[in-house]
Amino acid sequence: MKIHRRLRRGKGKEGKEDMAKASRGKTAFKAILLIALAVFASVGFAEEKAAAPSWSPGFPMLMDAQVMLMWIRVTGAASYNVYKSEKKDELGNLLIKTIENNYLDTDIQGDRSYFYTVKAVSNSVEVETSAVGEILKLRPVQAPELAYWMGNNMVKLRFDNAHNGSALPIFYKVYKSNSEDGIYQLVGTSQGDKYTDIYIEKTIVYYKATAVDKNNVESAMSKSLKVEEARWIR
Repeated sequence: MKIHRRLRRGKGKEGKEDMAKASRGKTAFKAILLIALAVFASVGFAEEKAAAPSWSPGFPMLMDAQVMLMWIRVTGAASYNVYKSEKKDELGNLLIKTIENNYLDTDIQGDRSYFYTVKAVSNSVEVETSAVGEILKLRPVQAPELAYWMGNNMVKLRFDNAHNGSALPIFYKVYKSNSEDGIYQLVGTSQGDKYTDIYIEKTIVYYKATAVDKNNVESAMSKSLKVEEARWIR
């Protein structure tokens, strides 16, 4: 208001100088405002933009019949979306949204390949994508090896199963026969790595076992185990 009053009272050269100063002041203010807006916009864009996640060395990693995913955190990412596919050239389905940089996938089936992708998320927008992480075909569940201990009219069997990338057994089935090449009858199951069979026969018996995975897929039968001595036998 003071400037405008001075401009109205100003006469001749002095009035023109006052008007010029006022105009320069307005121009400078607009320039400062535009610079501030530009800086704010650039900062906001930087916050939205995040680098592509990269897998930690050795990951994805197959652990028995599970897949451990781990990636390196990136600046600007508020969270991560993890995708899983059975085809390398497809993104697949969203597996999980997480603020962590790791995830354990337990939904794994034998004899299948899996492909994982991680997307960085900033301001609720997916901004960058990782390379595809591969887990190639798992072998079907493997037949166990058998060992035993005999005593007090019973046979205690133990199952040894080296998974080595095969599907993880959920339980075991035990079969028995009176001859090595005879018909093996199912005598019981076990969810642990041991099974006890009441031994009342006076003759030599033979055992075989199978492993069963979570999809109820049964392995081939193990090698036969001849029971006749009270000691561990492999």
